[in-house]
Amino acid sequence: MFAEERQQRIAERARADGRVDAAALAAEFAVTTETIRRDLTALERH
Repeated sequence: MFAEERQQRIAERARADGRVDAAALAAEFAVTTETIRRDLTALERH
């Protein structure tokens, strides 16, 4: 999965749930928590 698609799914989850858990997302997307944190930072900038 590309970063853009992953970030879109993270944003959708955050809107639906009101919050996200980096460790849970990392496990779901099979990436590191650092990758999720970078994705969240990128989303904050947009």
